[in-house]
Amino acid sequence: CDSLVWNGTTYTTSGTYTYTTTNMSGCDSVVTLTLTITPSETATFSYDTTSYCSVSSDPTPTITGTTGGVFSATPTGLTISASTGAIDLDASTAGTYTVQYITSTSTCADTATASITVETCTDTDGDGIPDITDLDDDNDGIPDSDEGCSSYGITNIIGITQEGPAANQTGTNVMDQYKYGWISLDETLSAGQRLVLDNDFFTDLFGYTKGTLNSTTTNIVIGLKGDSWSNTKQVTQSSDAQSDNTFKGNSYLWIQHGAAQEVWIRAYANGTATNQMLVNTSSLQQTVCAFLDITSSGNNVRIGFGRNGDAGISAGDESIETYANWNSYKTQTGDQGYGITSLDVMFGFWTYSGDAIDGDEIDWTRLRYKTFCPDSDGDGIPN
Repeated sequence: CDSLVWNGTTYTTSGTYTYTTTNMSGCDSVVTLTLTITPSETATFSYDTTSYCSVSSDPTPTITGTTGGVFSATPTGLTISASTGAIDLDASTAGTYTVQYITSTSTCADTATASITVETCTDTDGDGIPDITDLDDDNDGIPDSDEGCSSYGITNIIGITQEGPAANQTGTNVMDQYKYGWISLDETLSAGQRLVLDNDFFTDLFGYTKGTLNSTTTNIVIGLKGDSWSNTKQVTQSSDAQSDNTFKGNSYLWIQHGAAQEVWIRAYANGTATNQMLVNTSSLQQTVCAFLDITSSGNNVRIGFGRNGDAGISAGDESIETYANWNSYKTQTGDQGYGITSLDVMFGFWTYSGDAIDGDEIDWTRLRYKTFCPDSDGDGIPN
């Protein structure tokens, strides 16, 4: 395929070639090669998305590589055309499949695969258009975009609970001098809710912690309590909790308050990190905002953060802007089938040689949970 190296020479085109050498008797010997070069085939193809509703239009893949090959799918249950790759959605069983495309039976053939999920999607009004794409889910003559949601539910945070280690939390300290410690918010975060960390909270937090730095750095991590959470865990650098399930979905917001009063912020989800945001003046630190939420399905954990005046963020957006429309730093686990009903929100603190942080000096009541407006079809437009 493509080329042949023969007696030290690389040939890339078909033809007849000769090579002259000397045999054992000292006589010239001429070898003739009749060569046919066959180009390698490319099995590149793609569907327009990876997930389809069973009542949607049947998708056909785009082949950008070698055409004329054969499609197949595993496991059984996906009805697919062997010649075109078109999927008959309503004849297929809901599930996730691996679609394979083989270009030919040639020795230069290529193979590629794609993952396709077929879902049984809700069609509230039975018009054959799934709610997720239907502009009027309930067929009442009023477009979904006009029906809206008048208000969001709000749960104010009352306080915190010290989670230890007890030896590191004297009195109301969340962390003693030169130590580390954990606290949880007294209210759990439920599916369909968002933890809102607004300008006022960060102004209060940074305004207090900057006086405890003692010419060193303090790390703060915020996330949902994971299956392997332990109060002996120390997050000494941003990536320390990205893969050990300290936080659900290995998703958390990391904040480092540095000795020079600069603040670095980044977020992780399933081991993937956002870029870092630097806010190095008191005035900028008063514009920081963030959110952590669980989708209504309980299967996806999402985090966003930013500051007013950057990437189109305005004060209050962390409370009302959808994840899809959040244009600043953000990351999510994606739908992982967690089935979360509610989980504790954990704050971890760590310092190398900083002073104690007293939990009573931070106004936790500035935090709140907001409940999403109902969006049964998940199209980003409230019912």
